[in-house]
Amino acid sequence: MQTFNWLHSDAANRLKRMWRSNLSWRHGTCIVIVPLLTACGCDISAPTNSTTSSCDSGTGIFSVAEAMQNPEHPCYAWLDATSGRVGKIVNASATIWSDQTATDTGLVITAMHAIAQEDILQEESLAEQLSDPLATSVVAHLWLVGSEDWAPSQYWSPMFLIFNPELSNDEVANDFYNILPRHDYVVTAIDSQQLLANQVPGDLTATAPEVYDPRGLTEGTPSYGEAAAAESVLLVGFPASGETAGKLSASVGMVLSDEEATAVVNALAETNDVEGEIAYDAEAELLVRGYARGGMSGGGAFDAEGHVVGIIVRASDEVDGVQYVRVVRMAFMVEQLRQAFHAASDDVQAATAPYLDESIIGE
Repeated sequence: MQTFNWLHSDAANRLKRMWRSNLSWRHGTCIVIVPLLTACGCDISAPTNSTTSSCDSGTGIFSVAEAMQNPEHPCYAWLDATSGRVGKIVNASATIWSDQTATDTGLVITAMHAIAQEDILQEESLAEQLSDPLATSVVAHLWLVGSEDWAPSQYWSPMFLIFNPELSNDEVANDFYNILPRHDYVVTAIDSQQLLANQVPGDLTATAPEVYDPRGLTEGTPSYGEAAAAESVLLVGFPASGETAGKLSASVGMVLSDEEATAVVNALAETNDVEGEIAYDAEAELLVRGYARGGMSGGGAFDAEGHVVGIIVRASDEVDGVQYVRVVRMAFMVEQLRQAFHAASDDVQAATAPYLDESIIGE
């Protein structure tokens, strides 16, 4: 692979010279609520390309709304099947995973750092926790997207905490700068509540959220997928900067093999890229050669069939048109939730089972 070899050539020295040492995002001059994707710097210049000729290979970041105005757009069908399942939470994103629950409520996954920055998750939540969503407070506001204009609704849906993994003190420190991908996710529940800005949400109800999902992929079994090396994936979220800032946006990237991903992260370490500080974790993550900006944290990565295969959490610096995006695997998150459920007491299982995907409850 040309880019892979490029990182292991003399160009590594060019990367070192081009490294931007000013991480001013930590101090609030760039994006505050979603710091980890901005670890790649405030000036990400990933190409914007809404007229791409193919969705089978990599693209720059482009506006979903603009693409969906043209039924001949090569990504049209892929976007139609997936983009309604990515919502906005303040300056980050979230992904609707499933509504295969006994109560018809939906399951939403987002990045831990995208909501924990707001001090909503308190210190006692740092231990792994499976929670009764009827007994938890709202952890974030989710604005769903409609297919009419592919913009966030004026109404927000409350997200009720169900599961969070354990975080070490080091991961929590420094605005979650060191959080590992395997811990950078939160599972929440949503219902049909649609609220205006100052309205107070009620308790979680046994009602289904209105999610644009024309293929019914949130109702499938399984309700998620897995991506293999060399597969193309669609990355969807709400960038907080760039030409499509604040707009639902997408890019197409390619999944690297575990061997390629390990070598790339090692090469990034040699160039002082922030992502080189965290070793590639094959069990928990995918590394995608593609583009993402701050604000897309928690957004979905989708395979060619439209199944969500993971959520976006981090990205490398972008140099000479090359960037790498870390995606937490859905299969990993589902397995962690499944293990927590089956290890829980009978009371906790009884309280949470009505709000969990059927694949979690079954042995």
